[in-house]
Amino acid sequence: MQAVILCGGKGTRMRHLSQKKSKVLLPLGGKSLLQRQIELLRDSGIGDIILCIGHQGDSIRQACGDGSSWGVRIRYAEEQEPLGTGGALRNARHFITGEFLVLYGDLYIDMDMGKFVTFHRKAGALLSVVLHRTDHPWDSDLVEIDGKSRIIRICGKLGRRETYPTSLSKTSVYACQKELIRSIPAGESDLDKDIIPALLSEGEHICGYVTEEFIRDAGTPERYAEVDAYAQQKAQKNPRSPS
Repeated sequence: MQAVILCGGKGTRMRHLSQKKSKVLLPLGGKSLLQRQIELLRDSGIGDIILCIGHQGDSIRQACGDGSSWGVRIRYAEEQEPLGTGGALRNARHFITGEFLVLYGDLYIDMDMGKFVTFHRKAGALLSVVLHRTDHPWDSDLVEIDGKSRIIRICGKLGRRETYPTSLSKTSVYACQKELIRSIPAGESDLDKDIIPALLSEGEHICGYVTEEFIRDAGTPERYAEVDAYAQQKAQKNPRSPS
């Protein structure tokens, strides 16, 4: 199992905090988002990591190097022009040798990755997506699954209404088979908006893994503050934990 972390976004919503370095390097409770993801993967037995970089990629190379300081192997897939999340993943295809995880770099992830990997393998899916129950369904990409955890519909953002078909939403953590790469066309594309809907329309086997574990996007100043508070609180409760 390998892992691909998507770190190429410009982080325009966080520009006032990350003018000279990538937003994935912003500190949260004493460690950057990216370091936390790398350590989570390492502790889950995943040591072959590909970082997809673009905007401010040099700051990421300088911070992470070859990964040896964390006991992992890090390689870089650098885009010369914006490719979107799908295009960035395709740009890393030469490094991918088998099944792999995909993580968005601006996520704070506090979950058992081993259980998710086991779920994906048992499901036999081309792609498995981590889902959680959202308390703001009006601006979340809602996902419906059947009794066998197979995704049957992505509802998208429905706006404010009295009722919603589901409270499940994507978290931008994925487990994939290598064959997924063949589904991504050359050029710019978005994994969530283009690739996954196309796969569903073709009847591909895509599953949803539902968890209540803490996974948050720290890509806005408000959510960054929320996640930073969580990380600091966890560190205080578990001073010996990597938090």
